[in-house]
Formats: sequence, structure tokens, C-alpha cells
Amino acid sequence: MSILSAGTTNSTALNLTADTSGSLILASNNNVTAVTIATNQSVTFANNATFPTTIGVGGATPSASGAGITFPATASASTNANTLDDYEEGSWTPTLGGTSTYSTQEGKYTKVGNFVYAVGIVVVTLIGTGSTTTISGLPFTAAVQSNRFPGSIAFYSAIVPSIVSMMCFTNNNSVTVQFGTGGTSSVNSDDTKAIFGNSAHVQFSVCYRV
Repeated sequence: MSILSAGTTNSTALNLTADTSGSLILASNNNVTAVTIATNQSVTFANNATFPTTIGVGGATPSASGAGITFPATASASTNANTLDDYEEGSWTPTLGGTSTYSTQEGKYTKVGNFVYAVGIVVVTLIGTGSTTTISGLPFTAAVQSNRFPGSIAFYSAIVPSIVSMMCFTNNNSVTVQFGTGGTSSVNSDDTKAIFGNSAHVQFSVCYRV
């Protein structure tokens, strides 16, 4: 069987034939085989065949280089909870606000569906009027729930109080990370005690739902 090119009556775009083994062969008009489908349903492509390596979802334009799936800048939300409809990677700037100055402010994040994993590093030069308990600037607003999403502290130094432990968590319906301590004599955590001051250094991560 031959399929003619659109708009012409004398140029075949595709030939479909079968060889003596019963395999189905898809070839061009000059009989150059592109695809062979064997009787065992295995498919063989010609050596020079090329295929797209990028896919666009929800109207997104596929990446011009590399390979993978491109999601739109704004999620095309699905009503099916088992459908992945959003993926994003990027940077964010952790800040204490006010007049604080820094030698380092770094943040990276990955968002998969409705969960965000964010990491941050802050090294304060002068605290000024900045917050002593809260870092702002998360890339997405945290969801509201009864238990706040906990984070992890990888490193800290030059913290204001004398502490035996340090914690962090996202605040509900906000883009902030609250920091707290376990005091030297208390078994309860305290998220109101001043932590950040001049030269304070903290490296942390949070994973939270949006």
C-alpha cells in the first residue's frame, strides 16, 4: 500500500510492504526503510531515524536543547490527585528583612506537584533591624495545616543564645521559616528566642506542601 503526499498525485510519501518473513516495512518513496515491525511485534528503526527528545505539557513549549518534559510556568492543575501536573527548579533569596546585610544569601528549590524542597544558606554581616528568629523569601506559600512542616539544620555558628539544639519549620500560609532552640535547662523548644545576630551562619532545608 502507498500513501500519497498531501496536495500531489504522483509522489508517494510512504510505502507499506511486507517481506517474505511477514514483517511489515514502512519505507519512503525511494524504498529506504524507516521502520520494520516483525511478526513478534518487535520494532526496528533505521540508523538515521530521529525522534523528539522533549515533550511539552499543558501547552508549554518544549525545551530547545537537552531532553525531558517541559511544564508550563503556571501549573495546569489536574483534578486527578495521581496526575503529575507541575515541576519546577529555581533559586530563591533567604532574608531576615530590615537593614540586615550578608556575606552569603543562597537558596535553591525543587517543586514536584504540591510539594517544595528548599535549601538555604545565610551568613549575616550585620543584623541591623532584621528578624532574629525568622527567614523570609520561600519561593511558594506554605499550606495551612495543624502541624507546621518541619525542616532540618545542617550547620550553624555564631548563634546568639547558648543552645543544645536548633530547629526550623515553615509558618502556615506564609513564605517564612521560623527558627527555634532547645534551651540549656528546658526540655521544651522555644521559637521566640533571638537566634540571629551579627556574624550568624545557618544552613538549612525545608520540605513543605503548598
